[in-house]
Amino acid sequence: MTSEQPERRDGDEAAPAVGRTLLSVDDLRVEFGSPQRPIHAVRGVSFDVRAGEVVALVGESGSGKTVSALALLGLLPRGARTTMASGTLEGIDLTGVGDDELRHLRGATAGMIFQDPLSSLNPVKRVGDQIVEAIALHEKGAGRKAARARALELLEQVGIPDAGRRIDEYPHQFSGGMRQRAMIAMALAAAPTLLIADEPTTALDVTVQAQILELIQRLQRDLEMGVLLITHDLGVVSRVADRVIVMYAGRIVEAGATEEVLRQPRHHYTAGLLRSLPRLDLPRGGAPVPISGSAPQPEDVVPGCAFAPRCPSAVERCAERPPLEPSGERWLACWEPATGTALDAVAGGEADAAGAAVVPAAPAPAAASAPPALAVERLQVIYGGGRRGLRRRPSAGVRAVDGVDLSIAPGTTLGLVGESGCGKTTLGSAILQLVRPTAGTVAVGGEQLVGRGDKQLRPLRRRFQIVFQDPAASLTPRHRIERVLSEPLELHGLVRSEAERRARVIELLELVGLGERFADRLPHELSGGQRQRVGIARALAVEPELIVLDESVSALDVSVQAQVLALLERLQDELGLAYLFISHDLAVIRHIADEVAVMYLGRIVERGPSEQIYRAPRHPYTAALLSAVPVPDVERERERERIVLLGDPPSPASPPGGCAFHTRCWLRERLGNPERCVAERPELAHLGGEADHRAACHFSDEQAAHLPRTDAVTAREGRAA
Repeated sequence: MTSEQPERRDGDEAAPAVGRTLLSVDDLRVEFGSPQRPIHAVRGVSFDVRAGEVVALVGESGSGKTVSALALLGLLPRGARTTMASGTLEGIDLTGVGDDELRHLRGATAGMIFQDPLSSLNPVKRVGDQIVEAIALHEKGAGRKAARARALELLEQVGIPDAGRRIDEYPHQFSGGMRQRAMIAMALAAAPTLLIADEPTTALDVTVQAQILELIQRLQRDLEMGVLLITHDLGVVSRVADRVIVMYAGRIVEAGATEEVLRQPRHHYTAGLLRSLPRLDLPRGGAPVPISGSAPQPEDVVPGCAFAPRCPSAVERCAERPPLEPSGERWLACWEPATGTALDAVAGGEADAAGAAVVPAAPAPAAASAPPALAVERLQVIYGGGRRGLRRRPSAGVRAVDGVDLSIAPGTTLGLVGESGCGKTTLGSAILQLVRPTAGTVAVGGEQLVGRGDKQLRPLRRRFQIVFQDPAASLTPRHRIERVLSEPLELHGLVRSEAERRARVIELLELVGLGERFADRLPHELSGGQRQRVGIARALAVEPELIVLDESVSALDVSVQAQVLALLERLQDELGLAYLFISHDLAVIRHIADEVAVMYLGRIVERGPSEQIYRAPRHPYTAALLSAVPVPDVERERERERIVLLGDPPSPASPPGGCAFHTRCWLRERLGNPERCVAERPELAHLGGEADHRAACHFSDEQAAHLPRTDAVTAREGRAA
């Protein structure tokens, strides 16, 4: 063990037995760029992974997590320089291994699951053929028939339904969760002893995430593998990891047993990550609290503690870099360690700069005569109806949005949640008239939008704007930020002179916390969070009443996400904006939304006040979504009873009859599979009481008696319903 080797503390008795060391790394360093001006991506990292354990590498983007893993497997681009004092993989010395031997180690000894399975799978090859190719590469004597049989076995092992048929399909015919399962099958093709999973659940719905995490845990237990999990999601870490290693600016700053580190973080960066994370196990005002500032870039020279400029407890000694040393049962690099538990910082509400608790104020009620910021009635979007095919057979088409009613009061936020493919983004596009509805009405501030032509809509578009999920893709890469923000101003005739235009651009940049110095930069010169702030500034340029935010924080680190959420709340308070916040992250929705609408196969299945839905969901789909969200607390994760939905949602092209959810409904199974769910479609009905809480379920009253305690707020009390 090296002087910077984080030690592992054995977990509870139910944890798998920890065996031999599979991977050991001492003083790993990675540089890019020229030797004269090196870019230090990894700055002396040491750790090990043993058989039967899951080790999580955690940190913000740019901290060196993925680069460390790719360096060990020889997957870095040309020009990267990797050194280490020592490194072994299943006893093989990595410091002197050649390309051919390293190529054999990849797959045979260490399998890798990449973050984006769609870009990692060959789009023109069948899924089964790609797995067969991986088997043939490592098992030279395997014939085509035997390799195909093994590929089919792997697809069944990772839970691909109807694997005998799906083996001959292409990646685009698989859902996101199924593509990730196919990637796991490929990684297991040569029976590796170490599995490296790089953000394997980041882009997935919470229900699919829960399936993938359970799959990785089952495979790790059944095959006695070691797992190196790279993630920024501390909730995922609490659910699956035995040990956690926290990285910042290319170095390890804290490492130890997951339960200990998450319960009582000693490094201020770890505590900051926990405070930044929206949580289901705390009241709405409890989190998140952003980490101030931003992480240093790899090319920056960092003489002392890299976190000192952002640390609330920095002292004069922080000008000297602290070494990573044993601290009780963990390893720590900090001169002034944090004290207290993780919940001490967040349970009492958000903290302002002085540390005082801040509870978000309830939105001011709109005047009785004021029209809703958004009113949607019986909205439908149907693709491909009419007669289709050579025989011109009638087709009902795909009901992407099927009779949706929504309203948003001025100055409030409606959170729209649901799995991928449920129609959330299509609904948002139809509201903005980017997709023309088939039927129904949409009114923004009392102005009807449906049925108007493009010329009639143009002056009305000032009243509603959108912030997209991927800020890099939604900003023109060749335009400087000043031009990006000037375009909507000029399009709507809101500025009359060059000086007025420049002043308005600077005002917008300052409004979103950037400032004048960013006006002359190109999008690629900005971080992800800064680009998203530019997207928000562009939406604000025309002074809208309503902003649709389509997964606008899902691709951001938790620390940057917390900054953007705080910005959105401040702008709403100052400008009286109404938000339609589309997301699959229910923890984020709980923090920001006043009301929540849950969508499934094009229909709203539950709607009501945020806290009402989170504390007492009345639709079994909502309960399953909440159950799937992990919380960054090992003890509470252990107490929660989870509802794992099997399979993927049905295709909207051929939805099931009756209740669309009945094919996956856990409540129907507990009630003895009543036929009413198959024969009759439930309507969105008021559940009684003062709150406008509605659910589309025949047995919403019975759910309370069968619902396990899935929200962590009640789970920590140790009670079962």
